[in-house]
Amino acid sequence: MNNLGIPLLLAGIIMLIITLAQFLKNRAFKNAQRVTGTVTRKERNVRGGKNRTTVYELTLSYTVDGTAYERAVHVLRDEYEAVDVGGRYEVLYRPDNPQKIMRPGNEDSRNVRTLLIMGVAVTAVGVVLILTGK
Repeated sequence: MNNLGIPLLLAGIIMLIITLAQFLKNRAFKNAQRVTGTVTRKERNVRGGKNRTTVYELTLSYTVDGTAYERAVHVLRDEYEAVDVGGRYEVLYRPDNPQKIMRPGNEDSRNVRTLLIMGVAVTAVGVVLILTGK
């Protein structure tokens, strides 16, 4: 018996957990404000073994209400390549905690809805395959 249901069920559950985490993060940034910071450092890290992933990170210095902050933010490759150290980059910050920043675009609820639909569908297919023994 080749049961594909269990891996699909696990993948669906993982997708739903990621969806929940992104939903909570988006909720925390519901009232986010924009600030433009100066790039003080750029880092590109390759993670993983066989299935490598490259993570692009900018460290920014920015000021909110007279207080200076320096934080890192993950960005897309195109954004990473488009800005140099000393260049400007806009981020979202939480007014209740300006140290918490996010790349603009990550707060889009469409991302969460899409991942939720995919997670529910994959989980449902996994459950059906387990119940039917296929």
